[in-house]
Amino acid sequence: MFGRKYSPEDLADQLFRVLTPSGAMHIAAYYKFIRPDEDERVRIIFSLLLLPLALSYPTIHTTENKKLAEALRQSHEVYLGRIRESDQIVDLGRYIVWGFEREAIAHELRERFCQLIVPAGFNGHQMRYGMLVRVAADVRNRTVWNDFDFGMSQSGGDSQLGLTLAIAALATSFTKRVFTQDFTALDPAGPNFPEHQERFQRSVTLASAFHAHGFFALAELLKRSGA
Repeated sequence: MFGRKYSPEDLADQLFRVLTPSGAMHIAAYYKFIRPDEDERVRIIFSLLLLPLALSYPTIHTTENKKLAEALRQSHEVYLGRIRESDQIVDLGRYIVWGFEREAIAHELRERFCQLIVPAGFNGHQMRYGMLVRVAADVRNRTVWNDFDFGMSQSGGDSQLGLTLAIAALATSFTKRVFTQDFTALDPAGPNFPEHQERFQRSVTLASAFHAHGFFALAELLKRSGA
């Protein structure tokens, strides 16, 4: 098994299929019941694009199969290299809305590309889509791993409960990444709070379905590959 050859191109193809079309039913249900606005749809598509990378990222660092780890690392580069319209200039604030992620991405851009972005200038900051994808992928790879570990750590040793909590943590972060309205910043005494709270919780529930689908589809792929 450890002597087999791995194709980064083939692995990248399979990563693209982890969520679509296999998980299309769950994604369609999310759209139907959440009814995202135009900007939310942009962020949903962006998040779904990066999710297979984030779900597979921990395996690169944890598998004992070093050949697979290297092939999977290269497959991420192949995957990112296939992103369309990478030279398109986009507004950073349209894609990144969660405060935690804004801080992390601003830090990455400052440290890696000497781009200093003050909070007031974040929304209008323009950059190439390809650069945004790569920086956001790095941030989300780490965040998804942390979310998964956090969920598992809350289970008291019950692996099934831990997986359920981990998937819920992933879906919660997904919701914070895509919603135009920041639910966490709302006044609990405000007239629209219950409505926003219900929408937030519905998003977590529905997003959990395609996160779980992606997790198990990826687990099956990695099992076949000898991870």
